[in-house]
Amino acid sequence: MLEAQRQLTDAQGLAALLAAELDAAAGRFEHANAHRLRLEVDLDEGKERLVALRDAADDAHERFAAQVETAYKHPHMRLALAGANGNAPDARTALHRAGLLERLAVVQRDQADLAGAQAQAYAEAVTQVAVIGSGARGATADSKEMADALTSELAQARHAVEQADQAVGVAQTHAAERLAAQRREAEEAKARQRVAAAAAARAARLMAQPPPGAGGGPLPPVDGKVCPLGTPNGFIDSWGFPRSGGRRHQGVDMFAAHGTPIYAVADGRIARVFNNRLGGLSINLVDTAGNRYYYAHLSATHVTTGQQVRAGDHIGANGNTGNARTTPSHLHWQYHPGGGPPVNPFPLAAALCR
Repeated sequence: MLEAQRQLTDAQGLAALLAAELDAAAGRFEHANAHRLRLEVDLDEGKERLVALRDAADDAHERFAAQVETAYKHPHMRLALAGANGNAPDARTALHRAGLLERLAVVQRDQADLAGAQAQAYAEAVTQVAVIGSGARGATADSKEMADALTSELAQARHAVEQADQAVGVAQTHAAERLAAQRREAEEAKARQRVAAAAAARAARLMAQPPPGAGGGPLPPVDGKVCPLGTPNGFIDSWGFPRSGGRRHQGVDMFAAHGTPIYAVADGRIARVFNNRLGGLSINLVDTAGNRYYYAHLSATHVTTGQQVRAGDHIGANGNTGNARTTPSHLHWQYHPGGGPPVNPFPLAAALCR
């Protein structure tokens, strides 16, 4: 019995350690992914600016060419050019032609300066876009590396918890065998039988309790609510982080191994079970107080629309369906108090799952 209790305590300590490590890994992935998305936005804006600068440079060049062509087509300018070798009929005509040539030179110089400035701005923008593009490629590689690392850590954490569960199970089996031996001995002596039976009953109740959240069910409830995701899991406060398409994150992403149990957070009703492009396989749960909870990216569901559930009921399995198919498996979880707009669910998730 003492060995089983020790194994149980070790398993609970391991669960806490794994949760901290997975929180950190989830944080690294979330920040790397957010940095990648911000650089992609900067790159798109830089490319749009390149197009605008190229158009401006082309326009300046066309205006320069048009003004030169107009100047050369002007009758007085042709005369000025024709007389540039000094064969003007008189001094007044020579001065007039010289003035025309000077104005043409000014026009050409101003337009050439404008075209040069536009070309310089375009060259600088090309360099800037190249720098941003290089950063975006690096950020994409970093994000993939963090995603792969998080997936690996989730698998390792799940394996560690399974081993801990197995060790607890072995200790419980050994304890049960010892209790059975005590019962057999108690049959030989009525005086010992009463003591052994009482001890066996107390130990049996203790051994029948699995480690909280370690594959045997959800974590213990807090004020009537339970953690919506089985352990081990990892998450951070990612409310407001950038998401694809210019969106902002309106929930908490709770990372866990694929297939980890999903639980009803509170007593209530399954308002809807559905599948969509972003959330994939999803569940809306409304509790008895009218609060709505949105579960997304599930790999499986075990409830139907309209079904009544109790806090801790197994309603689905963790996955990466919808637009999460390129990310590690996780539960996107939203909290809508009173059925209204979503609020940051991290404080509630932390209170229930940590």
